[in-house]
Amino acid sequence: MAERLDIAPDLLASIVAAADADPTRECCGLLVGRGDGEVVVVERVVPAGNHAPDPRVAFEIEPAVLLATHRQARLAGLAVVGWYHSHPDGLPFPSARDAEHADETGKIWLIVARGEARAFESVIAGPYEGRFREVALAPIE
Repeated sequence: MAERLDIAPDLLASIVAAADADPTRECCGLLVGRGDGEVVVVERVVPAGNHAPDPRVAFEIEPAVLLATHRQARLAGLAVVGWYHSHPDGLPFPSARDAEHADETGKIWLIVARGEARAFESVIAGPYEGRFREVALAPIE
């Protein structure tokens, strides 16, 4: 299980800026890096278009970006370790809708709302919406 998510401040700032750029729609994208037991390191952030039927309240990562990012990450010896999205009218915590779509255990969900980012790992049973546990967010240089 992940205990900490390491991410460079500029990458984290780019995610928060994407959320602020259109406060009426959920922004979304992929987190690429590597996990080593308790620490997950984000090396790249890949923004994606939100293809949800109602992007004001949900996110669905653009399929072409999702496939290409998985392929590119594998070729670089990395992996898609999770994704990020915003909650325009909410808080930076997983929602019931997020829990419904948390199909892959062990993935990181970085959620941004009101200028704040928080990280969660999808687990079988967790304290947040029954599907997530919080992971320490550690901006690194």
